[in-house]
Amino acid sequence: DLVRFPDNEAIQTAGCDVLTTLCMHPSNRDPLCAIGAVSPILQCLRLHPDARACQQAASTAISFLARAPRARVLFLNLGAVPAVCHTLHSHANSPSVVAAACRALAALVGAIQEPFVHVRDAPDPATAAQARRQIFSVNGDGA
Repeated sequence: DLVRFPDNEAIQTAGCDVLTTLCMHPSNRDPLCAIGAVSPILQCLRLHPDARACQQAASTAISFLARAPRARVLFLNLGAVPAVCHTLHSHANSPSVVAAACRALAALVGAIQEPFVHVRDAPDPATAAQARRQIFSVNGDGA
């Protein structure tokens, strides 16, 4: 349980893995977003910055859940880009974590989307532009 056991790395990793599995089916993404799956994934990234398994599992969960436009907007509003950039920089020597973080960033900027995304559901251009600036900045804070 991601919410009840935030300090347990094994539970956090397993929870993110379960969310990833559920999010592989596009029809599950909006309901998971609606019940609050976004915040616990980000919490996993932030509370376990040195745990490679947590970072990889959370980044992978983001890469699937953020394909849903509403979830992507929530992730962006809650600061997912700097969190994932921190993962990318902190685990630069781990190819599997770097790959997962890159896929998460691609989903966060809308490069990975499911078919039939309605324009009205997409993040506004200013939010997407801000996310791209943060991704491509040296220190991850958009400067």
